[in-house]
Amino acid sequence: MNQVWARSDLGLKHFLAVAALRRFMSLPEGWDRREGLGWTEPRRRALQALCDDVFARATWRTQLTEALSSGDDVTFYDGDMAANELSIDTWEAHFRRVRAAPLTSASWYRLMHQTDETRINLVLEFAETVLPLERVATGPGDELGLGPSFEIHRTLDWILQDLHRFPLRGWKFIRTGLHSPVVRNRNMSINALAAWPRESWPPEVTSIVQKAREIEPEDNVRRRLTALLDGNSLE
Repeated sequence: MNQVWARSDLGLKHFLAVAALRRFMSLPEGWDRREGLGWTEPRRRALQALCDDVFARATWRTQLTEALSSGDDVTFYDGDMAANELSIDTWEAHFRRVRAAPLTSASWYRLMHQTDETRINLVLEFAETVLPLERVATGPGDELGLGPSFEIHRTLDWILQDLHRFPLRGWKFIRTGLHSPVVRNRNMSINALAAWPRESWPPEVTSIVQKAREIEPEDNVRRRLTALLDGNSLE
Protein backbone atom coordinates (compact mmCIF):
# COMPACT_ATOMS: atom_id res chain seq x y z
CA MET A 1 0.00 0.00 0.00
CA ASN A 2 2.82 2.43 0.86
CA GLN A 3 4.24 1.87 -2.62
CA VAL A 4 0.99 3.20 -4.10
CA TRP A 5 1.04 6.31 -1.93
CA ALA A 6 4.69 6.95 -2.81
CA ARG A 7 4.07 6.95 -6.57
CA SER A 8 4.87 10.18 -8.39
CA ASP A 9 2.50 9.61 -11.32
CA LEU A 10 -0.74 10.24 -9.45
CA GLY A 11 -3.32 12.46 -11.16
CA LEU A 12 -6.14 14.70 -10.03
CA LYS A 13 -8.59 11.79 -9.80
CA HIS A 14 -6.26 10.23 -7.24
CA PHE A 15 -6.07 13.54 -5.41
CA LEU A 16 -9.85 13.83 -5.26
CA ALA A 17 -10.13 10.27 -3.94
CA VAL A 18 -7.59 11.07 -1.23
CA ALA A 19 -9.44 14.29 -0.41
CA ALA A 20 -12.71 12.36 0.00
CA LEU A 21 -11.01 9.82 2.26
CA ARG A 22 -9.43 12.65 4.26
CA ARG A 23 -12.85 14.26 4.80
CA PHE A 24 -14.28 10.92 5.89
CA MET A 25 -11.59 10.45 8.49
CA SER A 26 -12.20 13.95 9.79
CA LEU A 27 -15.78 13.15 10.76
CA PRO A 28 -16.19 13.98 14.45
CA GLU A 29 -18.54 11.15 15.37
CA GLY A 30 -19.23 7.46 14.78
CA TRP A 31 -15.77 6.04 15.28
CA ASP A 32 -16.74 3.87 18.25
CA ARG A 33 -19.13 2.01 15.97
CA ARG A 34 -16.65 1.90 13.08
CA GLU A 35 -13.90 0.47 15.27
CA GLY A 36 -15.63 -2.89 15.10
CA LEU A 37 -15.27 -2.72 11.33
CA GLY A 38 -11.51 -2.27 11.53
CA TRP A 39 -11.27 1.50 11.91
CA THR A 40 -9.06 1.40 14.99
CA GLU A 41 -7.59 4.65 16.25
CA PRO A 42 -3.96 3.73 15.36
CA ARG A 43 -5.01 2.67 11.87
CA ARG A 44 -7.00 5.88 11.36
CA ARG A 45 -4.10 8.06 12.53
CA ALA A 46 -1.71 6.25 10.18
CA LEU A 47 -4.05 6.65 7.21
CA GLN A 48 -4.67 10.29 8.06
CA ALA A 49 -0.94 10.93 8.01
CA LEU A 50 -0.63 9.27 4.59
CA CYS A 51 -3.52 11.33 3.24
CA ASP A 52 -2.07 14.56 4.62
CA ASP A 53 1.25 13.75 2.98
CA VAL A 54 -0.33 13.17 -0.44
CA PHE A 55 -2.65 16.16 -0.05
CA ALA A 56 0.26 18.51 0.63
CA ARG A 57 2.25 17.66 -2.49
CA ALA A 58 3.10 20.69 -4.62
CA THR A 59 2.32 18.84 -7.85
CA TRP A 60 -1.43 19.27 -7.40
CA ARG A 61 -1.35 23.02 -7.96
CA THR A 62 0.55 22.53 -11.21
CA GLN A 63 -1.85 19.83 -12.37
CA LEU A 64 -5.00 21.75 -11.54
CA THR A 65 -3.69 24.89 -13.24
CA GLU A 66 -3.18 22.86 -16.41
CA ALA A 67 -6.61 21.25 -16.05
CA LEU A 68 -8.31 24.62 -15.70
CA SER A 69 -6.89 25.59 -19.09
CA SER A 70 -8.24 22.46 -20.76
CA GLY A 71 -11.09 22.50 -23.24
CA ASP A 72 -12.18 19.06 -22.07
CA ASP A 73 -15.11 19.35 -19.65
CA VAL A 74 -14.14 16.33 -17.53
CA THR A 75 -10.54 17.47 -17.16
CA PHE A 76 -11.68 20.99 -16.30
CA TYR A 77 -14.15 19.63 -13.74
CA ASP A 78 -11.42 17.64 -11.99
CA GLY A 79 -9.23 20.74 -11.88
CA ASP A 80 -12.06 22.82 -10.49
CA MET A 81 -12.90 20.26 -7.78
CA ALA A 82 -9.21 19.98 -6.85
CA ALA A 83 -8.97 23.77 -6.61
CA ASN A 84 -12.03 23.80 -4.37
CA GLU A 85 -10.39 21.26 -2.04
CA LEU A 86 -7.33 23.53 -1.83
CA SER A 87 -9.43 26.71 -1.41
CA ILE A 88 -8.14 28.13 -4.69
CA ASP A 89 -10.39 30.67 -6.42
CA THR A 90 -11.38 29.60 -9.95
CA TRP A 91 -13.62 32.56 -10.78
CA GLU A 92 -11.45 33.75 -13.67
CA ALA A 93 -11.37 30.28 -15.22
CA HIS A 94 -15.15 30.00 -15.07
CA PHE A 95 -15.68 33.49 -16.43
CA ARG A 96 -13.41 32.62 -19.34
CA ARG A 97 -15.58 29.58 -20.16
CA VAL A 98 -18.79 31.58 -19.75
CA ARG A 99 -17.53 34.25 -22.14
CA ALA A 100 -16.72 31.53 -24.68
CA ALA A 101 -20.20 29.94 -24.54
CA PRO A 102 -22.58 32.22 -22.62
CA LEU A 103 -25.80 30.44 -23.60
CA THR A 104 -24.73 26.90 -22.75
CA SER A 105 -21.80 27.00 -20.32
CA ALA A 106 -22.30 25.08 -17.08
CA SER A 107 -19.65 27.36 -15.56
CA TRP A 108 -22.35 29.92 -14.74
CA TYR A 109 -23.10 27.92 -11.58
CA ARG A 110 -19.59 28.03 -10.16
CA LEU A 111 -19.01 31.56 -11.47
CA MET A 112 -21.98 32.89 -9.51
CA HIS A 113 -21.07 30.80 -6.48
CA GLN A 114 -17.66 32.49 -6.31
CA THR A 115 -18.92 35.97 -7.21
CA ASP A 116 -18.79 38.56 -4.44
CA GLU A 117 -19.65 42.25 -4.05
CA THR A 118 -16.57 43.29 -6.00
CA ARG A 119 -17.51 41.09 -8.97
CA ILE A 120 -21.30 40.99 -9.19
CA ASN A 121 -21.73 44.11 -11.31
CA LEU A 122 -19.24 42.82 -13.88
CA VAL A 123 -21.04 39.48 -14.13
CA LEU A 124 -24.51 41.02 -14.43
CA GLU A 125 -23.41 43.59 -17.00
CA PHE A 126 -21.90 40.84 -19.11
CA ALA A 127 -24.99 38.64 -18.75
CA GLU A 128 -27.27 41.48 -19.87
CA THR A 129 -25.29 41.89 -23.08
CA VAL A 130 -25.26 38.22 -24.12
CA LEU A 131 -28.43 36.54 -22.83
CA PRO A 132 -31.61 36.88 -24.95
CA LEU A 133 -33.87 37.27 -21.93
CA GLU A 134 -36.88 38.01 -24.12
CA ARG A 135 -36.82 34.33 -25.10
CA VAL A 136 -37.39 33.43 -21.46
CA ALA A 137 -40.10 35.92 -20.49
CA THR A 138 -42.86 34.23 -22.49
CA GLY A 139 -45.32 33.85 -19.61
CA PRO A 140 -45.72 31.49 -16.65
CA GLY A 141 -46.32 27.79 -17.15
CA ASP A 142 -45.63 24.46 -15.51
CA GLU A 143 -42.40 23.57 -17.33
CA LEU A 144 -39.58 21.73 -15.53
CA GLY A 145 -36.99 23.32 -17.80
CA LEU A 146 -35.44 20.10 -19.09
CA GLY A 147 -33.89 19.52 -22.50
CA PRO A 148 -31.91 21.61 -25.00
CA SER A 149 -34.76 24.05 -25.63
CA PHE A 150 -34.40 25.33 -22.05
CA GLU A 151 -30.66 26.09 -22.03
CA ILE A 152 -31.21 29.82 -21.51
CA HIS A 153 -33.70 29.15 -18.73
CA ARG A 154 -31.10 27.01 -16.93
CA THR A 155 -28.51 29.75 -17.32
CA LEU A 156 -30.96 32.27 -15.86
CA ASP A 157 -31.59 29.89 -12.98
CA TRP A 158 -27.89 29.75 -12.12
CA ILE A 159 -27.80 33.54 -11.99
CA LEU A 160 -31.01 33.90 -10.01
CA GLN A 161 -30.14 31.36 -7.33
CA ASP A 162 -27.30 33.55 -6.03
CA LEU A 163 -28.94 36.96 -6.38
CA HIS A 164 -30.38 36.71 -2.86
CA ARG A 165 -26.85 37.54 -1.70
CA PHE A 166 -26.97 40.87 -3.55
CA PRO A 167 -30.14 42.77 -2.58
CA LEU A 168 -31.27 45.47 -5.00
CA ARG A 169 -29.16 43.97 -7.81
CA GLY A 170 -30.25 42.15 -10.93
CA TRP A 171 -33.85 43.36 -11.26
CA LYS A 172 -33.84 42.68 -15.02
CA PHE A 173 -33.10 39.00 -14.36
CA ILE A 174 -35.63 38.76 -11.53
CA ARG A 175 -38.34 40.35 -13.68
CA THR A 176 -37.54 37.94 -16.51
CA GLY A 177 -37.69 34.98 -14.16
CA LEU A 178 -41.11 36.01 -12.88
CA HIS A 179 -42.42 35.69 -16.45
CA SER A 180 -40.67 32.41 -17.27
CA PRO A 181 -42.62 29.24 -18.12
CA VAL A 182 -40.17 27.30 -15.92
CA VAL A 183 -41.44 27.01 -12.34
CA ARG A 184 -37.98 27.01 -10.80
CA ASN A 185 -37.11 30.29 -12.54
CA ARG A 186 -40.12 31.93 -10.94
CA ASN A 187 -39.34 30.52 -7.49
CA MET A 188 -35.72 31.63 -7.73
CA SER A 189 -36.88 35.14 -8.69
CA ILE A 190 -39.13 35.20 -5.64
CA ASN A 191 -36.24 34.08 -3.41
CA ALA A 192 -33.99 36.81 -4.79
CA LEU A 193 -36.63 39.52 -4.40
CA ALA A 194 -37.39 38.41 -0.84
CA ALA A 195 -33.86 39.56 0.10
CA TRP A 196 -34.72 43.13 -0.96
CA PRO A 197 -35.85 45.39 1.89
CA ARG A 198 -39.60 45.71 1.32
CA GLU A 199 -39.51 49.46 1.90
CA SER A 200 -36.93 49.80 -0.90
CA TRP A 201 -39.14 48.37 -3.63
CA PRO A 202 -39.72 50.85 -6.48
CA PRO A 203 -43.37 51.10 -7.62
CA GLU A 204 -42.51 49.14 -10.78
CA VAL A 205 -41.44 46.13 -8.70
CA THR A 206 -44.64 46.07 -6.68
CA SER A 207 -46.78 46.42 -9.81
CA ILE A 208 -45.00 43.63 -11.69
CA VAL A 209 -45.15 41.23 -8.72
CA GLN A 210 -48.88 41.93 -8.32
CA LYS A 211 -49.49 41.22 -12.00
CA ALA A 212 -47.35 38.09 -11.80
CA ARG A 213 -49.54 36.83 -8.96
CA GLU A 214 -52.70 37.47 -10.97
CA ILE A 215 -51.58 35.27 -13.86
CA GLU A 216 -49.63 32.65 -11.88
CA PRO A 217 -50.98 29.14 -12.72
CA GLU A 218 -49.25 27.25 -9.89
CA ASP A 219 -50.91 27.41 -6.46
CA ASN A 220 -47.68 27.17 -4.48
CA VAL A 221 -45.92 29.86 -6.51
CA ARG A 222 -48.98 32.11 -6.18
CA ARG A 223 -48.91 31.59 -2.41
CA ARG A 224 -45.24 32.58 -2.32
CA LEU A 225 -45.93 35.69 -4.39
CA THR A 226 -48.64 36.67 -1.90
CA ALA A 227 -46.25 36.18 1.00
CA LEU A 228 -43.66 38.27 -0.85
CA LEU A 229 -46.11 41.13 -1.37
CA ASP A 230 -47.25 40.99 2.25
CA GLY A 231 -43.71 40.92 3.59
CA ASN A 232 -44.22 37.50 5.18
CA SER A 233 -42.00 34.44 5.30
CA LEU A 234 -41.94 32.43 2.08
CA GLU A 235 -41.99 29.14 3.96
